[in-house]
Amino acid sequence: MRRQLLTVSLLFLVLQVKIDAGESVSDAGVLDFAGLLKQFLRELPEPLLTSHLQDAFLNCYDISPPSKRAAAVLLLCHLLPKHNLSTLRYICAFLRQVVSRSVHNKMDAANVAICLAPNIFHASSASAVAVSDATKSMLTGQAGVVELLIDHADEIGVVSADLDERAAMMSECFSDGVLDDCEMDSTECREKKRSGSFQGERYTRWCIKRLLASLSRKRCM
Repeated sequence: MRRQLLTVSLLFLVLQVKIDAGESVSDAGVLDFAGLLKQFLRELPEPLLTSHLQDAFLNCYDISPPSKRAAAVLLLCHLLPKHNLSTLRYICAFLRQVVSRSVHNKMDAANVAICLAPNIFHASSASAVAVSDATKSMLTGQAGVVELLIDHADEIGVVSADLDERAAMMSECFSDGVLDDCEMDSTECREKKRSGSFQGERYTRWCIKRLLASLSRKRCM
């Protein structure tokens, strides 16, 4: 078993070196690339959805009615660091292409999400080990979040016109004291944000942070 694991690790290393060098990898199989993607996600120093936002993503998946979950997950994506957001968008767009061929590869969004969610969240798999109901619920939620992200890959990081209007409204309605550690000053926060664009400016992130902070304080009252 140990020798087999070493062989697989060596295979992934060789494949990674070839990809980084721009060499041909036509001799590699689909499972090799899938394994390399899992390894890449698993070996990130910080989970792709970040440690401090993981619980929030799972809470979004618990929202009722279910029809509201996708909007909540996509909104929360705006709080991801820039590089995390770009990587998430790219990977999910690729996975949606994989899913588009589910008739041939038998991998629909749900199946892909189950395979990759533990690596995206840096969670332990529930494979052959007895797990508690709470752990099963958590793994189900993680897979559900990833499935939503795959289904809405083209919307990740995009600021809709509706969100842009709401953000502008919040910047006028909320006082500067709502979020003490606000990253933007009063001049920056009033800069215009082009709707329909890929997240890139701090304006929308700032407004969403103020909204979440406001909602959090209201729940504590």
